[in-house]
Amino acid sequence: MGTVSLTAIDPATIRILSERSDGSGVVELPILSEQGTIDLSRTASGRSGEDAVTAADLADAVRNFSEWPGPVPIHTAPHRSMSETAGPGDGFVDKLFVRGSQLWAQLDLTAPLFQEVKSRRWRGFSVDYGRGAKLATKTIKGFVVAGGVFTNRPASDVHFKVAANSEIEADLMTIFMPFVASGAHMPEDNKDITVSLATAEAKAQSAEEKVVKLEAKLVDERSAREKAETRADAAEKTLRETGTEAQMARLSLSTKAGEIKDLEDQVTSLEATNKDLRVKLATQVNETIGQKVTSLCVSAIKQGVAPAKIKQFGDYEKDPVKLLNSNFGGSLDSLELVLKSFPREAALRAVNSGHEIPGDDDSAAVTPAVAAELRRRGLDPKYANLSNSDELTGLKKS
Repeated sequence: MGTVSLTAIDPATIRILSERSDGSGVVELPILSEQGTIDLSRTASGRSGEDAVTAADLADAVRNFSEWPGPVPIHTAPHRSMSETAGPGDGFVDKLFVRGSQLWAQLDLTAPLFQEVKSRRWRGFSVDYGRGAKLATKTIKGFVVAGGVFTNRPASDVHFKVAANSEIEADLMTIFMPFVASGAHMPEDNKDITVSLATAEAKAQSAEEKVVKLEAKLVDERSAREKAETRADAAEKTLRETGTEAQMARLSLSTKAGEIKDLEDQVTSLEATNKDLRVKLATQVNETIGQKVTSLCVSAIKQGVAPAKIKQFGDYEKDPVKLLNSNFGGSLDSLELVLKSFPREAALRAVNSGHEIPGDDDSAAVTPAVAAELRRRGLDPKYANLSNSDELTGLKKS
């Protein structure tokens, strides 16, 4: 992952996530931030009144993005109406998430626009947003991100009015977000995980509710099927001469059996979706800062760093987050740098016939694989931890 640094007044950073062989690629950047009171009459919209962008609006944008039925296109300036963005786009929004007081977007850009971003030709981004949308199958309430453009000349310092269609309840507005000159990597915010987990939990809850409703409907349909079978049996016994009522009942039963099969298929599909969502949720929960700290420490020990050297900073097994925050200011990069600076003399100095010395020793035993490699080279592993001729003499006498 790389970072393209651009010049502007307010801090923001574009992150280059990936680049494809055809020149297209994926980037991350902040597209919107919390705004205080905005005087609409002093913008290009010319409207009276005031507006503001709050933390709740940013959360609405993330939630409503998953409800929007179609793609959210990205272009270069100038801004376009909703109908004008129906054609080919310069890119698309793949994901929205909140980091601190900013709304970030993951954008999949076509080759021309991606190369322009890489070559630092754009210095800002204007996001088109509205409040509420009435669609053919649903109504979305709250803050909605409808698109945006890369621009170097925003119509005003905050936003301006652009054309909207009948789907958006209110006029679309645009807010400009400048980029920064610094290329510093911004640290991960725990709010990213919170928003991601909240979204996954909401989807899982929605899937569970649909399963419950379908299961209840399935029970009703099965009950109706049993009643229909009872009626069919009674009709066959009492009206064998005509068979009309029995034939009608069986026809109804066949129809309901098909409906029940469809419902069972829907339940199976939703259960599979629910399982996938819970697996993703469990994966996100497990990717915690504490696990990363523990993983770095364990990896260093396996490479030959003595556990005692790491434990001088704290207990990486019981409270890895405290170790990171107290000694390295919460920076995983700083911890990794310090661990890499420790000597790895334990890899050859602590060989004891392939068995590991207890962790409290200031050195750690080499792995059985290292001992095997020493034997392959004609060396006895028991001599690996000798440091002078006196120790060699003593070992030969023993």
